[in-house]
Amino acid sequence: MESNNIKSHLVPMQYEAVSWQQASDWSLVLTARNIPTWLVRADSGYLIMVPALLKEQALQEVNLYVQENEADALKRSKSSKPQYIKESLWTILTLSALMAILFLPEIRYKALAAGAADAGKIVSGEWWRCLTALMLHADPAHFLSNVVLGGFIVILLIEETGPGPAWFLTIMSGFIGNCLNAHLYGQGHVSIGASTAVFGALGSLIAVRVFKMKRRGFKAIVRPLGAGVALLAMLGTGKGNIDIMAHFFGFLSGLVLGSILYKFLISHIANHKGLGYLFGLTAPLLMVLAWGLALVP
Repeated sequence: MESNNIKSHLVPMQYEAVSWQQASDWSLVLTARNIPTWLVRADSGYLIMVPALLKEQALQEVNLYVQENEADALKRSKSSKPQYIKESLWTILTLSALMAILFLPEIRYKALAAGAADAGKIVSGEWWRCLTALMLHADPAHFLSNVVLGGFIVILLIEETGPGPAWFLTIMSGFIGNCLNAHLYGQGHVSIGASTAVFGALGSLIAVRVFKMKRRGFKAIVRPLGAGVALLAMLGTGKGNIDIMAHFFGFLSGLVLGSILYKFLISHIANHKGLGYLFGLTAPLLMVLAWGLALVP
């Protein structure tokens, strides 16, 4: 009886929803404000029926909701524009030039002997090889593939987290990935290349995007995670001299580090530029330290 009485005093809102999704969203907003609603199919969309006495309040609530959504959409469109593309490209070109120097004949032999990720030596205490190996490559083709693929992934990660955290995540996930790989093999395994760090950056990128999609539900979370696993399977495995486990450990390390950083630190980094700079300085300083230890007689 009470429901029928309310329905007899319903009037349509001034606005007509153009889709079922929009009508459902508006209805949920009004219901949250204790305004009962009924949806009625119309020629060009859906009418939101509300009690006559609450019509003005319903209009105000929907207006506020629409304005907030427009503001959020504007923020997303602004944030979707690349912020660091020029700086990122210059940094990648500089790093590529430094790694290319290691192909010079007079440097290459000593660099490989001192910096390759020799599992036995890493397990014995030469941890720095997990970092130095990231700058060494088997041949120019291997080097160029890592620069192109890695550069693309790192730029995407930089746009998500900022330069400092992105480079920290990339280097540290490569370092941890190589350490785990060395302890898996123990002896008789030597690897080189930035691929571990590249897949670490991919894992971090996926972790950050999963956290950002968390509010949109389970399906939204599965999509970036599934895409990351698919890329790992497609690019991280295959024929040839590919260190599959290094790629896997790098990706896994990136997932974990990216999750930790985003969950606990990303808001602090966004509010304190100094913290971002600290992360940005940590990565190159670790690499300099690693090469210093590797080249000490």
